[in-house]
Amino acid sequence: EELTLELAAVELLDSSVIVMSVYRSPDGNFIDFLERLEDCLSYLSLRKKKIVVCGDFNIHLETPSTEERRFTNLLLSQGLFVANRLPTRGHSCLDTMATNIDSWDYNVSVVTPLVADHDAVVMDLNYTCSATSEGKTPPSWHEDYNFIKRTVKDDQLPLLSWQLGQLD
Repeated sequence: EELTLELAAVELLDSSVIVMSVYRSPDGNFIDFLERLEDCLSYLSLRKKKIVVCGDFNIHLETPSTEERRFTNLLLSQGLFVANRLPTRGHSCLDTMATNIDSWDYNVSVVTPLVADHDAVVMDLNYTCSATSEGKTPPSWHEDYNFIKRTVKDDQLPLLSWQLGQLD
């Protein structure tokens, strides 16, 4: 089942946005992936919120294909538009974002992270925190959060060390 669809979602309460991160293994069943993704998106759309779906879909979005069309049509059927088709691994666009947020309310870029085999797709949202817009003091950004760490494998430490040395 992990080969079909892995996902995590959070709702940003101060901006009424749901962000869902998705991973699809290239070895998983594509039809099963689409069906499960559709179930998740249908459920989220009932909440009447803005939605951002991002992740490594392992679908070549840079060139037309049956998989690309089926994926794009599924997103469109849920009111979501693909926000990135720029390459994220070599010349391929395997990672993207899709959203129902108006295109003038965000910018999307592709950046090279410190340690990863894919470039990162970054979205800058032009949204105001509802607490700020109502004149309230927003909560501290780290309040009510649990922090976890990502393990960097030993063979990646020299690369991480070198990359950190390149920062100002």
